[in-house]
Amino acid sequence: MNWLRVAWRETLRSGRLWCLLSAGLAVLAYAMVQEYPAFRERMEAMGGHLPKLAKRILKAKAGELTFENFAAVAYIHPVSLALMSVWPISRASQAVAGEIERGALGWHLAYPVGRLAFLAGKVLVMAVGVVAMQLVLFLAFRLSLDAIGLPHAGAWPYVRVAAFGALLYMAVGALTLWASAASSRAAIPNMVGAAIVVGSVLLENVGGAFPLFNNYRWLSLYHYFDYRGLITGAKLHGWDVQVLAACVVVGLVGAGWTFARRDLQI
Repeated sequence: MNWLRVAWRETLRSGRLWCLLSAGLAVLAYAMVQEYPAFRERMEAMGGHLPKLAKRILKAKAGELTFENFAAVAYIHPVSLALMSVWPISRASQAVAGEIERGALGWHLAYPVGRLAFLAGKVLVMAVGVVAMQLVLFLAFRLSLDAIGLPHAGAWPYVRVAAFGALLYMAVGALTLWASAASSRAAIPNMVGAAIVVGSVLLENVGGAFPLFNNYRWLSLYHYFDYRGLITGAKLHGWDVQVLAACVVVGLVGAGWTFARRDLQI
């Protein structure tokens, strides 16, 4: 049970960060719910002046003016991307590299706890935090919608996108953790994690406009996170879960293997 002791210490140390990030997500969800009626009114007014062909093209690209189509933006908005990414990247980079940089890893491992148990405690806190942040965003949307009385598609679309979001950001955290297990400075895994997120977003959303990069969109983690389809009830590709889950497994196994075999001069 020593890994639970590690998890408890990590929770106490990082709880304030999680609360701040979660509060930011809740405020974003509330702001989007408040903005939706005015947005719908503007779009309907603009649509009244468009030709029929333009209306059909706009509907094919953006879908109906439901709240779910509008709320899908929350999962790719720069603010939410930053808030959701900071937690797994920071926890993963601090798990090993950050402890070495602070000179605290030797003290932690001096207790009767093995390296893998120590790493498992760090992973547990990161995973629980990732899932809980998705739950906060889900609850913020539902409570805000119910408070204002806006029609919505029920809980299931938000549960689907929350589950996939948790898997996506666990993949980011797991791959960052692998870099942390091989590093002695937290800045290196921080940069790796940021590069994964920024590179994936750019490759998925900008790469489609350039034939040279379009063929490599499969390298983007966000290629397997169809946030709009998830929240609007579209049928999912079976390999999306498999690819993201494989990234989590590869990252965690790689981190465990690297940390267990690493010669630590502490």
